[in-house]
Amino acid sequence: MQSARVAIGSKELIGRINESEYLLLGGVMTPHTASLTMRGLRTLPLRMERFEKNGLQVAEAMEQLPHVLKVHHPGLPSHPQYELGKEQMSGYSSLFAFETDLPVDVIKKWADHLEYFRIGVSWGGYESLVTVPALPEGYESVSGPVVRLYVGLEDLELLIEDIKQAFEKVTCGDEH
Repeated sequence: MQSARVAIGSKELIGRINESEYLLLGGVMTPHTASLTMRGLRTLPLRMERFEKNGLQVAEAMEQLPHVLKVHHPGLPSHPQYELGKEQMSGYSSLFAFETDLPVDVIKKWADHLEYFRIGVSWGGYESLVTVPALPEGYESVSGPVVRLYVGLEDLELLIEDIKQAFEKVTCGDEH
């Protein structure tokens, strides 16, 4: 573990450092924030293993679903740079995208029916998130809207079932 460092000097010296060098020294955090950061770093490898496992398994399940045209995850053999990814990366995150043949308005309803995924873009937390394009019709990919998923630490089977039930609701007319 690395030890903490401090700058000690006269009021004049510290004043000059503060005026001319302060912004070059990096972020300044409170001791409480530093302790939370250290605590989080201790479990980061375990969380990353779970993120990678969950993300890849959800991506694999997505490839099997109707209305999912393509899944963009570098850990899938179907990804065009799969082999390059295996050479260059030691693992994958749980952030990926998929293309769908459903219109934007329907895929937004799909996202609203998700129970375990929240709508948002704050990647890196423990909860699963979804982002649906806010672009008007005509700005999607060639095949359809691109939806971004961030798979969190929740139970894997619950997440996969959540995705499936939301698709069923918007494609079978059961829009409660």
